[in-house]
Amino acid sequence: MRGEREAGEANASPASRSQVRVVVRTIQTNFQFLIRIRESGAESRCNPNYHRACSQILSGGIAMASTIEPGSAGSRVASGDRFRQALDFMGDGIWDWNLQTGEVFYSDRWLESLGYDRSEVSPDLAFVESITHVEDKNVLSRVGTAHIEGRTDYFECEYRLRRKSGEYRWTLGRGRVVERDVNGLAQRVLGVNFDITAGKAAGLALEQAEQRCRIIVETAGSVILCLDPSFRILEWNRAAEEIHGLARAEARGMNYVEWFVPERVRAQVAEEIQRVFAGGESDNYEYPIMTRHGSERLLVWNSDRLVDGEGKTWGVMAIAQDITEQKLAERERELTYQEMQVVLERFEVLRGLLRVCSVCKKIRDQSGNWLSLDEYLQSSVEVKMTHGYCPSCLEQVKAG
Repeated sequence: MRGEREAGEANASPASRSQVRVVVRTIQTNFQFLIRIRESGAESRCNPNYHRACSQILSGGIAMASTIEPGSAGSRVASGDRFRQALDFMGDGIWDWNLQTGEVFYSDRWLESLGYDRSEVSPDLAFVESITHVEDKNVLSRVGTAHIEGRTDYFECEYRLRRKSGEYRWTLGRGRVVERDVNGLAQRVLGVNFDITAGKAAGLALEQAEQRCRIIVETAGSVILCLDPSFRILEWNRAAEEIHGLARAEARGMNYVEWFVPERVRAQVAEEIQRVFAGGESDNYEYPIMTRHGSERLLVWNSDRLVDGEGKTWGVMAIAQDITEQKLAERERELTYQEMQVVLERFEVLRGLLRVCSVCKKIRDQSGNWLSLDEYLQSSVEVKMTHGYCPSCLEQVKAG
């Protein structure tokens, strides 16, 4: 191998030899990085640095293929066993497609990951087509064709492949054309596959959880909104839209305190929200809000901060109940109670014994004044008397 590489470099131009050495060092550095990740036992393929190193190795090999003079022994360095081994190691196997002959090389690692033996596999695209999920065949063909025709810089596609057991596994395929002829037609495509089934399952679970959360938030009868540290609206739900009179798309980015909090309480509300951002608690905090139409509603708020994975606060979530009608009803009940108290106090003077004159029938009030029945009732219970005849007196009047 070393002799082959030296021979290739000898046949290449000085500039090409320099470029080759740089690319080789880049590949070796990233290859060693991948080895360290693999040896750590961590979920390496979930590590963004892992995929960055993989891309650099793949790009480096293609760069090497393009910088070394065609037909030289050095060009075989880019397409030889060492580079295939590096690509094979970083993923779940590689494939090498010769478009002139139609032959496809599948690495042992790739076949093993799908449970196939090499004797069961035809060395062409027909094998991949036969195990590709029917729903993914069109997109795989479209993405591959676009790259081969030179309309994209690289090939990248997620699709499902059927294992020998019948189970489908999600695969991320990445590749590039590494050889083109003088007319620019693709001659060879080299790629690497990654099994992303676990990541897809986790992503689906997260998507379902987010959907459930969204449904809960949207159907909640409470106002729910999120603010950033500048009080700008990041999100709010349907109940917030209804009470404020503004659609979510319109509200996003607006300063909530400036637009929806009355000026007379704006400073206090801003201070309360800032206290939550600083880690304080805010429970059952009442303040009015202004609607789009200029009316006010009274809400009671419960707020808490939102933190990222490093514990840094990036927002506040506030949940509120509209208590406007409740407060009005409480006030009406209070007024009714006060009115009843006044009435009871006025009737208090009618309790106990009334001192009535035996002759003129006048009544003595609490001040010692002797009043007629009409005068007494008017001063005691604030009623006015009207006079008429009872049936027996009316008969006497008529007879008289």
